[in-house]
This record gives sequence, structure tokens and C-alpha cells, in this order.
Amino acid sequence: MTTESPFLRFILGVILIVLLDTIGSIASNRINFKYTQLIPLSFAIYVLIGFILAKVASYPITTLFMGLLGLFDGTVGLKLSIHFKANMGLSEEQLAKIQSAKTAVMMIFVGIAFGSIGFAVGQLH
Repeated sequence: MTTESPFLRFILGVILIVLLDTIGSIASNRINFKYTQLIPLSFAIYVLIGFILAKVASYPITTLFMGLLGLFDGTVGLKLSIHFKANMGLSEEQLAKIQSAKTAVMMIFVGIAFGSIGFAVGQLH
């Protein structure tokens, strides 16, 4: 597998999401800021990965990987932020409510949308 592999670029996205969710959760609790302030960084990760996928993959492949990245973020990423006690300002009941299939599906679409922006910019360069 070479560095031109779309899969390796997807794995980079997974690593970045894990780092953001883990470090961001811990920092939001220790420094006392709302974890939701990190949403722009999450979107930036999607745009970045879409951009670098544009260099080696077609749009359908990029869409697939970006949807998977969104699914990962909406499931595993959310679990990480809860595990590391991110300062979300939500009650236990509200936390339980956001851990749903609806959240995972929404994140699939977020991943595709922001990844498509990155893909479009990547096609311009």
C-alpha cells in the first residue's frame, strides 16, 4: 500500500478525529470551555481529508470514505468524548439522547458535505 492509497488518507482522518475528540474532551473539562467550540476544527478535518482524497480518488470513493468518517465520528468519536467527560453542558438524559442512530446518520451527511467542499477545492489545485 502506497501513500497514494485513499484508505491511508481515510485512516489519517480517523486518527485526527480520535485526537480531536480525546484531547478536546480532556481540555474542555480541565480548561472549562464548551466542547462544542471545537466543531469548526471537526469540520476542518472533514474538509482537509476531502481535499487530500481528491488527489488520489474519484468523487464516489471520496464520498464513501467521508461518509464512513462521519459515521465513525458520530459513534466512536461521540463515545470518546463522553468517556473523557467533555464539557458539553448536557444532562445525563440529554447525553443518552444524542447517542442514537439519528446522530450517526446526521454525521454521515456532515462528513459527506464538508468532505465534498474539500474535494471541490482539491480539484481546483
